[in-house]
Amino acid sequence: MARVYFLLLVGLLLTGFKHLRAQSFTVPNDTVYATVAPTGTMHDDITNITSAPMKLKWRVAATNFPADWLAPVVINMCDNRSCIPNTGDTTLWRTVAGLPGSVFFSDYYAPSVPGVFDLNLDLTTASSVGSYWLTALITDTATSYSKNVTFVINNLPMATAEVARTVAGPVLFPNPANNVLHIDCRKLKNAGSVLLFGSAGRLLNVYSVKDGIYSIDLSNLAAGRYFVRVVDEKSITVFVDQFMKE
Repeated sequence: MARVYFLLLVGLLLTGFKHLRAQSFTVPNDTVYATVAPTGTMHDDITNITSAPMKLKWRVAATNFPADWLAPVVINMCDNRSCIPNTGDTTLWRTVAGLPGSVFFSDYYAPSVPGVFDLNLDLTTASSVGSYWLTALITDTATSYSKNVTFVINNLPMATAEVARTVAGPVLFPNPANNVLHIDCRKLKNAGSVLLFGSAGRLLNVYSVKDGIYSIDLSNLAAGRYFVRVVDEKSITVFVDQFMKE
């Protein structure tokens, strides 16, 4: 009999723990992709799916942003209470110490109404070009339910388009393309990889290339606008351009 009561107690505790961790909010995407050129805002609004107002706490849990992206005023994150810059005592990411960022608290999110959770970047003073990510850990203070939200940013500044215009002869062809896109790398020095991006800035694929003409199969892609970036072995951009898939 004692064993039965013990098992019932364990079952109740496990049920209570499961309820404690039950999902209490949602976001449109666990991973958000965007191209910043050179400024941009990435939205992943939070929806409280409970019947009561909900307060959240959050922090930057991990990132591979380069140092110039983490400089003061370059980056800030916003909840429904305020926007937090990466500066002063309210540090989003402690670069020197290599530690996660400070913990911040939102105002109450009303039930069923999407509320602000944004990442803002102004990379006009940053020199690093590439694809980097930042993950925020968001926690419901009442239930301890947590969710990681990751922002993946491709920095494709408009200035890099000048690289494409300095290359003599056709580089992307045909454009518009149907099932195959050809990339002429013969006039590009030290071409190492081709990066293919969707119109929303999402990195779709990476191809290793050498001098010559490289062909990409587009048959599985939807019609629309895409971007191609060619980088050298040090990931320095040597060419960037866009094309249309029919």
